[in-house]
Amino acid sequence: MMLRVSAAIVAVAFVAGGPALAVSLPFEDMIDTWGGFDAVWIGPDHPLTYTHDLTDEIDFAAGWTVTEATLELDFTNDLLDGTKLWGLIQWDNREFVRVACDGQDWVEIGEVDDGQHSLVVDIDWINDNGSLDVTVSVWNELDTATAWLDHSRLYGTKSLDEPVVGSAPEPVTLCGLGLGVGALVRYSRRRR
Repeated sequence: MMLRVSAAIVAVAFVAGGPALAVSLPFEDMIDTWGGFDAVWIGPDHPLTYTHDLTDEIDFAAGWTVTEATLELDFTNDLLDGTKLWGLIQWDNREFVRVACDGQDWVEIGEVDDGQHSLVVDIDWINDNGSLDVTVSVWNELDTATAWLDHSRLYGTKSLDEPVVGSAPEPVTLCGLGLGVGALVRYSRRRR
């Protein structure tokens, strides 16, 4: 009976004093100034390429990795989507947007107006080198699409790969181990 109680105490002590769960925290990287301007123009022959650098926000060398990430694009200054001059000329101002991250295939966002559009990002791209290269392109059938990007925000969750060992439960582990060894010694003396 005493052996069972001691084994239970040792098991509880090791669970309580063992490694803590991995730490998860939010992160955010915002680009909202474009060469001194609040918004940047994107045209049919003028795609926008930029980089979200997370090395200041996340210490990849210490074992932190990105576990989920979302890229949010906020468009502004949208013009009319289509106009007719004197009922004769059709002008197409719709802007269809596509995004490529780290040189991968284009992801179609569709026709955008003023507002925010989000897409989930493959975290392997970020964890490879701590950054995400983004290219935003606009198009329409008449090649007249234009858009203004107000900001680009990359946000998500970062986690520490290796569990953090808690320093506070360590005395509990030693106490439980001592109780378990003491109980085993007592049990062996009784059997003699």
